[in-house]
Amino acid sequence: MNIISDSIRQDREYAQILSSIEEQFRQKPQPLIISGLSGGAVGAFYISLVMDLSEKYKKCILIAAADEREAAKIVSYLFAEGIRAYLYPVRDFVLYNISASHELEHERLSVLSALKNGDAEVVVTTPDAQLSADICTNF
Repeated sequence: MNIISDSIRQDREYAQILSSIEEQFRQKPQPLIISGLSGGAVGAFYISLVMDLSEKYKKCILIAAADEREAAKIVSYLFAEGIRAYLYPVRDFVLYNISASHELEHERLSVLSALKNGDAEVVVTTPDAQLSADICTNF
């Protein structure tokens, strides 16, 4: 992935995106929507972005994906590159009395614990999962 990541880093548009993100870090952070990447470039783009921002700012990065499937893909790309990435899943609401597994709650708590301990480099989630826990306040 290094060849692809290096190629992305040399691209003029990538430099503009990175510059926009860095400007947001200096001001009040705002969401930034990035779209139009082809399948193979998505992983390399996120790897490049996370590596560049992590080196410079030494803070955990929050990525909000469109859905959990996309979020899981992003986490797998980052994890394969040795980046400590966590998937923060959306909470299942149970509206009736049943015996349910608490696996998702344990996953969510482990991500919050990693944030608190400073172990997470990246948290990937969906907007609805992010809003349900307000995990931005932990960064």
